[in-house]
Amino acid sequence: MPSNRFTNSFRARVVKAGKALDHLDKLGCAIVGMSIADKGSVIDILPPPRGLQGTYIKVVGNATGRHYNMQARVHGCTVQWQTDTNIN
Repeated sequence: MPSNRFTNSFRARVVKAGKALDHLDKLGCAIVGMSIADKGSVIDILPPPRGLQGTYIKVVGNATGRHYNMQARVHGCTVQWQTDTNIN
């Protein structure tokens, strides 16, 4: 049965996500969630060990202090996490 272009496109996103998961695993990251969609794949992790550089996306303040939402791109996937400390 031949594949259509939608299936091929989704399969390519799954392959990229798999490569990103392998890379994050090698860095020692704890993966807690993942979403694969037309707009792109998003992988949620716990704050990573040193070795994964991210960009500040949002700073959220609450009663316990500030939380920094961070993102990085790995193999075409968006990797995101939240940290409680300002990392320079």
